[in-house]
Amino acid sequence: MISVRHPLIESRPPATFCDVFLFKCKSCNLVIHKNCKDLIRFNCQNLQQNESQQIMKSPPEEKFDTIKRTFSNSQLASRLERYNKTVKNSFVMQLRKDYSFTGYIRVELELTRPITVLDGNEPPQVKYLPKNTVKAIYLTSQTSASQVVKALLQKFKITNDARKFMLCERIQKGRKEESHVTIRPMTELERPLFLTLLWGSAHTGHGFRLKDHQEAEPDWFDFEEHELKQFLRLYNDEKEKALNEIKEGFEVRRYQIVKILKERKEPLVSPILH
Repeated sequence: MISVRHPLIESRPPATFCDVFLFKCKSCNLVIHKNCKDLIRFNCQNLQQNESQQIMKSPPEEKFDTIKRTFSNSQLASRLERYNKTVKNSFVMQLRKDYSFTGYIRVELELTRPITVLDGNEPPQVKYLPKNTVKAIYLTSQTSASQVVKALLQKFKITNDARKFMLCERIQKGRKEESHVTIRPMTELERPLFLTLLWGSAHTGHGFRLKDHQEAEPDWFDFEEHELKQFLRLYNDEKEKALNEIKEGFEVRRYQIVKILKERKEPLVSPILH
């Protein structure tokens, strides 16, 4: 969808792409006529560049330590009441009789490597998970980060070893258009739902993200022949897609330059082919 490729807003800037303009990308300033927006096939390059991401390999702050920190029964009930005022009904946390509690967390899946997925009775398929995939997980205050990883893999029918993935705390600062994001890998025993309660609100810029472990490249000798062939097919598809986006971007720029030259009635220089 074009709204994903470019965040468009209504605009009437000087003509550079079509004769009449109604939309402008808030991120890369591309301007385009409403009848042409569905013809754009290249992604907005600034969307990913604007999010400055930093990996923080350090333990959590003491106030966010879900392994050591505890509350009295009255403190826990009070915190749950305050938190629930910041969320909608489906994400309200429920206190149990034993003073544990249940609720939902949202997890963004940011997996850059291909995964192996079971699809019914079909042979396992090697594929990439679509970008911007988000999954809500129901859990208890005792559920650990490693258990969340395994639950996500099970929901998406991913057969890869759970040790190849890590659950991270995502901390966003600044506006969404120009945000700085810190990613902190969580230890296996940290408790995500308890951490959500410690944040104090659903609108603090915190969240969860599932990522690949990046310490080492995969050991290709561990894969079967049919899996390696699927990897090659995926890499070739990704390469072709990236090249097409680059070519389409250059074609748009060329169209803009040619149009300006025609308006100025200057001679068009043909490219020299070697």
